[in-house]
Amino acid sequence: DGGRTMSLEELNASIDSIVADVWMIEPHELMRRTRLRHIAEPRQVAIYIRVTVFHNKEAQAAMYYKLNSSTVYHAVRTVAELTRTNRIFRDRLNLVMQKAELVKKIYFDGK
Repeated sequence: DGGRTMSLEELNASIDSIVADVWMIEPHELMRRTRLRHIAEPRQVAIYIRVTVFHNKEAQAAMYYKLNSSTVYHAVRTVAELTRTNRIFRDRLNLVMQKAELVKKIYFDGK
């Protein structure tokens, strides 16, 4: 094998770090219970990445961020809508998705 796979904890930290970096916030801010757009939007993206790229169940993503499942469902829908209607958001999301796909390869390598 030669490569080292990452733990779930490392995976979670990587996802938060990627999103936070692209949105220029600190990763721990994704856990803040706030509706401020500069925090809520990247948190919605992190949820979207967990559900769509890493195939987490909505309940898993909800538990991680200490939210309810309907909030996670709303986040996934919101990201899909913003991707359709907002070019700058779409460009940022695409950057996150590219990085997330690399992390996914590392995480699932050998599993």
